[in-house]
Amino acid sequence: MGERAQARGLYERALTILEKNLGPDHPRLAAAMMNLAVLDFEMGDLRAARPLFARALAIREKTYGPKHVAVANSLNSLANAA
Repeated sequence: MGERAQARGLYERALTILEKNLGPDHPRLAAAMMNLAVLDFEMGDLRAARPLFARALAIREKTYGPKHVAVANSLNSLANAA
C-alpha cells in the first residue's frame, strides 16, 4: 500500500503542475486525472475516484465533443466507479 500512496502523491503533484501550466480544461490534465482516478479506484477509494472521473469526463466532452472515444472511455470509468 505504501507504493500506491507514494504514486498518489506523485499523481497529485503532476496534476498541480499541469493545471498551473496548461489550465483547468486541458486534455492532458484530463488524462492525468484519469490516472489518479484509476489508482483511487484500484485502492477501493470510490469517493476519491468518482469526482476525478467526472471532471475528466467534463474536460473531454468540452474538448472533443460528446461522441469521441476519449469521452466513451471516461463514461465507462465513471460507470465502473458508480
